[in-house]
Amino acid sequence: MKQATLLLFLFFNGFVFGQQQGFAPGELIVQLNATANADVFVRTFQTEQQVEIAFFKELSEITRMYHLKFADSTQNLDEAIQAIYHYPQVQIVQKNHFVSE
Repeated sequence: MKQATLLLFLFFNGFVFGQQQGFAPGELIVQLNATANADVFVRTFQTEQQVEIAFFKELSEITRMYHLKFADSTQNLDEAIQAIYHYPQVQIVQKNHFVSE
């Protein structure tokens, strides 16, 4: 019984901590400039940074916003943001923050 209670406590603590981060682990929102080719950008980024991207999905054609998800959800997003900003086709990049009313 004590072990079950401890496991439940640890699970709940981990869940709450994950929710308090305020963003989805391993996910970024990226805005590319008007002349950028999104497919070329993501292939170049993966190759040069040696990371695997699970998906790169267009959120808005007009604003050229994309949802980027790393295959490794423990990817250091601060380092990834720094690296992405070095690409001239990137205008804005940020963590995929949770939004609520």
